[in-house]
Amino acid sequence: MTAGNLGRNVFRKGAIRNVNASVSRRFPVWKEKPLTIRGESINLFNSPQFAAPDNMLVDSSFGAITNTLNNGRSLRLAASFEF
Repeated sequence: MTAGNLGRNVFRKGAIRNVNASVSRRFPVWKEKPLTIRGESINLFNSPQFAAPDNMLVDSSFGAITNTLNNGRSLRLAASFEF
């Protein structure tokens, strides 16, 4: 029985390419009390982070990627008033 000719670590997942961003702005509302508006995004471009491929030779999904590790894009808007 031979070991085969498949190389080592040939079933790997791709790199993580998430872009997180935030913008904020302070507005003077009343004397020295500012209002801050902030917008945040996690995974701005909605890039999937794929899970590792199935590495069990006996499975029918061998070598297939059947799941993602992240939940996709997430947006958040917040306002705060300092007093």
